[in-house]
Amino acid sequence: MAKILVVDDQRIQRVVLEATLQHDNHEIIQAESGSKALFEYKNNDVDIVITDVLMPDMNGIELCFKLREINPDAKIIVISGGQVNTPGAADEYLRLGTKSGALKTFIKPVHPQNLLNCIKELML
Repeated sequence: MAKILVVDDQRIQRVVLEATLQHDNHEIIQAESGSKALFEYKNNDVDIVITDVLMPDMNGIELCFKLREINPDAKIIVISGGQVNTPGAADEYLRLGTKSGALKTFIKPVHPQNLLNCIKELML
């Protein structure tokens, strides 16, 4: 079991991820912004962070860099759906996620079993 911080400005995305992760008995902390995610990360013993890229106050790429400053060994997963009407945007955001320190990346919608397998791998 891992303590996972789920960061997404869209509540429905957080709820869906939480339901998926709780199925495997993980403990979930939710944050709707990058700044709130930093607060939660600093005040909880988080094992893994799953963050969206496109968020209003601090994007997921910026969040990755800040998390790495706090903990160079942070386990970060970046997810992105890109922008509507922008072909290839999600792929570009995921490349940026990897460059900013994400260990794994996924395009939305994330297949539940792929995400659960990834978490198991990161917790080894």
